[in-house]
Amino acid sequence: MSIAILVGGERQRAWVGVLKRRLEERIGQTVAVHAAGGEDERPLAFERIDRRLFGSPRPDLLAWETLATSDLPANALVIDLTEGGVPGEHVLTPLFNGQRGRAGMAASVQTSGLPRLSVRLGPTRELIATELALVSRESVALSLNAILARLVTLLERAVLHLVEGLSLPITAPGAAEPHRPAPKLKGYAKSVAHRLAGPLVRTGDWTIGWQQARTGRPAEPDPANLQFLAMDYDRFAADPMLFAHGERTWLFFEDYDYARALGRLSCVQIGGDGRARPPVTVMERTSHLSYPFVFAHEGTVYMVPETSADRRVELWRATDFPTGWERCAVLLDGVEAVDATIRQDAESGRWWMFASVAEPGASTYDTLSIYWSEALTGPWTAHKLNPVKLDAASSRPAGPIVEQDGAWWRPAQDCTRGYGSGLAWCRIDALDPEQFAETVVERWQPSGGYRGLHTYTQAGGWAAIDLQRRRWRTKRS
Repeated sequence: MSIAILVGGERQRAWVGVLKRRLEERIGQTVAVHAAGGEDERPLAFERIDRRLFGSPRPDLLAWETLATSDLPANALVIDLTEGGVPGEHVLTPLFNGQRGRAGMAASVQTSGLPRLSVRLGPTRELIATELALVSRESVALSLNAILARLVTLLERAVLHLVEGLSLPITAPGAAEPHRPAPKLKGYAKSVAHRLAGPLVRTGDWTIGWQQARTGRPAEPDPANLQFLAMDYDRFAADPMLFAHGERTWLFFEDYDYARALGRLSCVQIGGDGRARPPVTVMERTSHLSYPFVFAHEGTVYMVPETSADRRVELWRATDFPTGWERCAVLLDGVEAVDATIRQDAESGRWWMFASVAEPGASTYDTLSIYWSEALTGPWTAHKLNPVKLDAASSRPAGPIVEQDGAWWRPAQDCTRGYGSGLAWCRIDALDPEQFAETVVERWQPSGGYRGLHTYTQAGGWAAIDLQRRRWRTKRS
């Protein structure tokens, strides 16, 4: 079956060329672009001034380019990007909050709720749909860039599903009705307010708290019962990872320096009384580090730190625990994977890695990919269905997997109200190199005046979480 992209005028956004090249690479044939005629697409309202306020996205999928066009092949599967639409049973139409074309794009970035993307097959059948998490809700350009980057993935998977029979990713379709529009000027005013308040208060500060763990099923910690890690006003602590080593329990975490806008890895020992010993630096480099995933295998302690800034997933071995480490393998190279979480299947011996992999221009808040290997040091193979999940409410990893009632329970971030706004527990129902299924069985939301919750860990009789808060810049806590 031949594939064609139907456009209106000659000038197109760069995302159309990205889609064409992605499809040609996956299906091994030329994808035709046919211009149906009509006016060239115009910039959205506020788009130009938005770029001056927030800068241009990277990569810029909103940039303009001219693609070579050709005749529409007979009996082709058509991706219809025109304003008016064309009839046909073999026509894929992208919809933004239930609308097509330029009006739909505008609706998707002005919605008061989560933007909803869908792909319709023929006149009525909704083939795939999901709601997206956006990094920058205030910016038209940055928001639309992320939406179009995710649309490339949805259209690619829709085509592969129809042409090759590849299963569609797990998604959260959400409501089909359009959301109430949110005035864009109000969003700009909110952004300006944040900038003015910046010298006084940090709105995205994170802190770590812990308490004795409950036996059995993980229980949502109560902030009123937690002991918290004290941090100076110029740093925050996030991504807690508890690890029991010998008779002691250690808490590893991201130690973020506001002045350098950079994270390093630190750890504290948690005493029998629950008090933390002074922190020590574990790993520091010129690029950002976070999510220190620490585990043991065959008597050796390993760590997989998040090194997405270097586009690698690295495996480190402890030489002088807890502060001495040496890199022993690169598990993935050329991949921007965040929050890589590893687990070995005791029965098969196979290793599994869960991570949110950044696609150019798209958010990592609403996507999950899986890799597998027969050996810890690799080689690691991408799951056939990657990305296996596209869901703002339960995709991005949020800590080590726990075993409960004979099943793996995977903590995942809920980013529906912003980055790390809550946590979802997902029971993995099927997992092999060619299939994946999971069910959300429980959700946790921050309480006690906190604004976010995005990592859970337990070991050595303790359970820890991180919580997002507002904090005065001069306050140590």
